[in-house]
Amino acid sequence: MSTLIEKGRILAAAVAVIVVAGCTANASPASPSPTDVGASAAPTVAQSPSPSAPASPSAPASPRSTPAAPPTPPTNTAWSKPRPVGAAANCSSLSAGIDTGSRYHVAAECGGSIVYSVSNRDGSWSSKVLAHPANRMDLDPQIAFNGQVVYVAFTRIDPDGACGGLGVDVGVYYRQTRPDGSWTDEKRIGAVADGLDSFRVAGGIIHAIVLGAGAEPVMYYEIVDGTSTHRYPISHGFGKMSLRVGQDGRARIAYYAPPGALRYAIFNGSGLSTSAIGGTREDDQLPALVLDQSNHAHLLWSRMPLLGGCAGTEPTPEDGTYYATNASGKWVSGRITTNVGATSLQVDEVTGRIHVLVAGSGVRYYTKLPGGLWGGTKVTSATVPLQLSAAAAIRLDSATGRLLIVYLAQQSSGLSKVYAITKP
Repeated sequence: MSTLIEKGRILAAAVAVIVVAGCTANASPASPSPTDVGASAAPTVAQSPSPSAPASPSAPASPRSTPAAPPTPPTNTAWSKPRPVGAAANCSSLSAGIDTGSRYHVAAECGGSIVYSVSNRDGSWSSKVLAHPANRMDLDPQIAFNGQVVYVAFTRIDPDGACGGLGVDVGVYYRQTRPDGSWTDEKRIGAVADGLDSFRVAGGIIHAIVLGAGAEPVMYYEIVDGTSTHRYPISHGFGKMSLRVGQDGRARIAYYAPPGALRYAIFNGSGLSTSAIGGTREDDQLPALVLDQSNHAHLLWSRMPLLGGCAGTEPTPEDGTYYATNASGKWVSGRITTNVGATSLQVDEVTGRIHVLVAGSGVRYYTKLPGGLWGGTKVTSATVPLQLSAAAAIRLDSATGRLLIVYLAQQSSGLSKVYAITKP
């Protein structure tokens, strides 16, 4: 069954490289150096500019009103103890979000089904399994919001079909909540046998990155506006990508384009304008992109032996987790930590503070203010699987200033359960 699921993940664009038969997909993370930020919370190096890197194309930001003053920080700034999110086990990917009412939402793939959980006022979770047809599996869920409406998108496969199956009922689907809190039936977007990579909703318009099925799969940026769908190929796009929609309604995408480095694309109305991201190179992967209120990009990525690769790449002294931004008009990048693992990124739109999660052998949190140095701490010693699909996420509640970390913790049985931590 695990082999069938992995075939489905390849179709779902959760792979970072094309997997060649007979090659392993396991990669050993680089060992932390003595100067790395760990439980001692010692600061790491500051960002350094990349003078040779070209500036990314900028897009005009829509006018915005002056942001409200930040909420008063709570006096208790300690992280909570980890708490299980529902009772689901055998989970292998997750997505998380916080709505405007400060409720937490988590969608996890557990045993081939999507388990959706929402937080209650007492700190507990209410969960339900989103049903699917017999002999099908729903993989790699992603959560998005449009006002008070919650969307959950996923890839549906036929586990008995070659490479996920080519039946008319496989492909990318989404559900959304009704005003009474119930869920609509699933609706497919895109072509049959597409696989979901990234998913966002802005102004009622769906933005997605999908992997089209075929002898030579192609990554597409897809816009769904009511009954109208448009697809745009991502030139030389390869592996896991990260999608965000700016204040101007235009998509931004961070991705790897071999044999060079990470690239940054902006939708121009008829296609994607792309440029290299300064400070990156060919062994950088798994980009995580967010935009601030001025549409400046903030990017996190992992530098390590390629997951799923067959070249036998060895770890290097430069391996680790890196951050870059183009807020100054050119890309400025630097390493946060030598630790690698599942990563996630958030930016406080009021203070500009950066929040970073790196979850591997332990769950670590790093943060800095603009112009400052990185500091960090190990939040928990849980082991989070290093994989191509999402295994951890950090989210910021802009209304309260509270942080939420959700992650897969590997159990002694080898299966993974979903846990959550908050601060404060």
